[in-house]
Amino acid sequence: MLPIDELNTLEAGIVLTMTDPNLSKESKKELIKSDIEDFLLLCYLMGAERTEYNFQKKKPDIVYKRDDDKLYDALYKEFKGKTVVQEIDEYVEKGDIPSINRVADTGMTRLYSTGAYDAGEQFGGGVKGWQTMQDDRVRETHEFLQSVKVRSNERFYTFDGDSARFPGDFANPANNVNCRCMIDYLPE
Repeated sequence: MLPIDELNTLEAGIVLTMTDPNLSKESKKELIKSDIEDFLLLCYLMGAERTEYNFQKKKPDIVYKRDDDKLYDALYKEFKGKTVVQEIDEYVEKGDIPSINRVADTGMTRLYSTGAYDAGEQFGGGVKGWQTMQDDRVRETHEFLQSVKVRSNERFYTFDGDSARFPGDFANPANNVNCRCMIDYLPE
């Protein structure tokens, strides 16, 4: 599952850091960036480990080998012309705690899903299935994808024409922000 407890702890730490009168803006930026980077790396690894677990049920000897290049590419991928780090700098400068938390929340889904995707590719594919939180906060375009399964090399398509390899990978940023969906990879 997604690292929700870790996200809650991170967001509480962001509030404490942002409201600490003894820290300069530069110190706040560095602390928050470091905490969010560590959190997003954890998300990536948790996604990869979940996929490895699913594949080990069928192939017990399979082992995930972390590819740091793919991990860092995922962490520092630009959206709307900015990396996560650049967004954080901007929001700390403005004192915008909700936006910092949104970056962490959205990044959690994207990095978890990227880790799952990268591990699935390493294990030779299989099938991936889209899962939502199945509550009243799920957007219609994602509800449309609930329980849809596709081959690992295929994309998920929404009714509005957008597509993604996994949650957080849509071309339209509105389909990525605050997404809480996840994918599961299963061997064939």
